Amino acid sequence: MEHIEEYHFTFAGVRKCMITTGGPYLELTSLIVEPEFRGKGVGKAAVDELKRYARNHRYRGIRLVVMPIGPVEERIPHEALVRFYKKHGFQLLRGTDDQMIAYV
Repeated sequence: MEHIEEYHFTFAGVRKCMITTGGPYLELTSLIVEPEFRGKGVGKAAVDELKRYARNHRYRGIRLVVMPIGPVEERIPHEALVRFYKKHGFQLLRGTDDQMIAYV
């Protein structure tokens, strides 16, 4: 059985950043940037740090499922989240509209 651990990363301007480890890919389970920090490079900095972490720990890449979360009034639409992750090196897995991967 695979050993799974959850880690909570802390970045300025990020409300929540959580990953799950234990397989060949790092699983990004949650990334929420505070509304007042959106569009200011905070999300990019968090993704860059997660990629660095994945490389340093010899993961093949980072996987995630795009899912708008948080309070309804603060949620970013699904399409905008997909654009954000694509801009930062992620691609949609074939046949899905919400599962993404970035190889490191």
